Amino acid sequence: MRAVIQRVSQAGVSIHGVVKGEIQQGLLVLLAIEDADTAEDIEWLSGKIVRLRIFNDEQGLMNSKCGCVARCYFGATQS
Repeated sequence: MRAVIQRVSQAGVSIHGVVKGEIQQGLLVLLAIEDADTAEDIEWLSGKIVRLRIFNDEQGLMNSKCGCVARCYFGATQS
């Protein structure tokens, strides 16, 4: 399992010109999963993602977790 995580001001996915999902400021997670990945792997990786301190806190420092502020997560998979 691999994840590429990007802090975005907005993100979205459209398929054949139809918007399937979009967010404003938050995290875009591009995720690759294989058959060998387990539920424990998913729990571990999702736990790491929600604990990332990559958003500004009240003092303007990158010290706030995504879950601590009004942010969105957006996941995109490719089949």
